[in-house]
Amino acid sequence: MDIRTPSKGYEEFYDKLLREDVHFIRGRAAEVTDWTMTAKEEGKLVIRAEDTLIGTVRRIPVDMVVLSVGLEARADADDAVLVGLSVSAAVEFSFLLGLGTLGAATAYEALKNGSLLVDSYGGAEIVIGLVVAFITAAVAITWMVRWLERRSLAIFGWYRLAIAGVGAVLLLTGTITSTPG
Repeated sequence: MDIRTPSKGYEEFYDKLLREDVHFIRGRAAEVTDWTMTAKEEGKLVIRAEDTLIGTVRRIPVDMVVLSVGLEARADADDAVLVGLSVSAAVEFSFLLGLGTLGAATAYEALKNGSLLVDSYGGAEIVIGLVVAFITAAVAITWMVRWLERRSLAIFGWYRLAIAGVGAVLLLTGTITSTPG
């Protein structure tokens, strides 16, 4: 029931909203209605809610309502905190855990089709490929963790929106089609 600002820039955003006269009320909303009881409520939405700070039910006329539900982290996210890991350490741990999973899948495929791979590519080439892939992944994850410690994930959202926009323009202009072939 408290306002949480867990990521970069959220606290500043909250402070900006307070300066712009946005009112935050700690409580439990019961209903949002357009049914009015006073002239002050005419033409407005009315929130009926329990204000938990003063312990009473209030009717609040407003222009706009934003109801925010409480979010709960993934069940295993708390495990990293319980053992004292930072977020970046938890990301690195997840990467290492994924290495084990991918390593097991690779070993299974090697046992199943190993002779075909060695006959096709040669043993040395396969080992070199595995070593290079491991080093590349380790460097990429290390860079990504350090990058995320200094910045937010917003760039990835904008990147996806830009790609979607380009795709939409290409579809609308007929440059590409959505049907195969």
